[in-house]
Amino acid sequence: MSNSIKLSERNADEMLAKIIEIEKERPLSPMELVWKGRYVQMGSGEVISDYREAQLAFRAALDIDESFAPALLELGWFYYAVEDSATTALPLFEKALAVSLEQMKEATKGIRDCLEDLQSSRAVTEDFLHNIIRAALEEENLPRDLPEED
Repeated sequence: MSNSIKLSERNADEMLAKIIEIEKERPLSPMELVWKGRYVQMGSGEVISDYREAQLAFRAALDIDESFAPALLELGWFYYAVEDSATTALPLFEKALAVSLEQMKEATKGIRDCLEDLQSSRAVTEDFLHNIIRAALEEENLPRDLPEED
């Protein structure tokens, strides 16, 4: 095992130990639970040896906030990559995407409104919106023309 992998595992173990100490004092937030799960998976196994503890941490985060995208994604990847269950992972990824798209719509509306106030130009706003769409299509190599529905 390379030194950098050992260092990463040691860092993960140290962070996991800190999170466990915090957890003794108070309940963890959803983001702290996500980090706990990540560190369980990244660690050497000396602090927590059962990788399923990661799954429990992600589930605990979702018990607090069922739409917490980081926990949905981490649990999805856990089921897909660790448990080899695309069937279980897919709905988690779908929900994470739906939550993220809703947040993106809200952010886009806010930017649009601010640009209209600051620029007093509908053209600037339209350029911004077109650039977002173009960037998304190019980034993911998505088709620019959607097939027409019958």
